[in-house]
Amino acid sequence: MGLFLCCLTTGAQWDLLQGFAWGRMIANYSRTEGLGNAITDTFGGQMCSICRMVAKAHQEEQSRAPIPSLKRENKVQFFFQAVPVVTVKAPDQLAWSPTEVRILSQERAMPPVPPPRTEGA
Repeated sequence: MGLFLCCLTTGAQWDLLQGFAWGRMIANYSRTEGLGNAITDTFGGQMCSICRMVAKAHQEEQSRAPIPSLKRENKVQFFFQAVPVVTVKAPDQLAWSPTEVRILSQERAMPPVPPPRTEGA
């Protein structure tokens, strides 16, 4: 829905309609002549009814659009503060040495088999 509304506000619907009109013109011209000539005739300057409607709609939108004033009161001013430089110092000595890696399962005793049973259960 958001993309649809964005297309409407930017006037993309007229561009899509113009593309459709060009495709239709190429298809109509290519029935009687080659594709190269059909493309040349399509973009040669003759306008179909859809092309005229799109051109008129573009002119109406441009004439209705208000021209923004460049007065100082209308400008949005942003004030940016400099970001302080953050320096993180690595610790002088690690709490453990990577060379002292021990596998805990080697130091633990194996559990008794079968597990001990409690008295009175």
